[in-house]
Amino acid sequence: MRETTIVMKKHITIEAVKRVVEIEKQISEAVQLFGYNLEKHRLTIKPCVFQRYKVYMNGRYFGLWDIRRKTFVD
Repeated sequence: MRETTIVMKKHITIEAVKRVVEIEKQISEAVQLFGYNLEKHRLTIKPCVFQRYKVYMNGRYFGLWDIRRKTFVD
């Protein structure tokens, strides 16, 4: 079963939810390109600094996702 946790603020607009879902999709696709099966791993995505998200896999730091470049920068 695929599981992704996205940590966000309490109050969020519908447009922001759609944007976050798109970001989650981009990150998931990138992680799969690295060869990881997301049916076996749990992703957690947390906003970090401007336009970047920290990505954790199974509770361990995986990388820093840049939404402008649409790639991991760390």
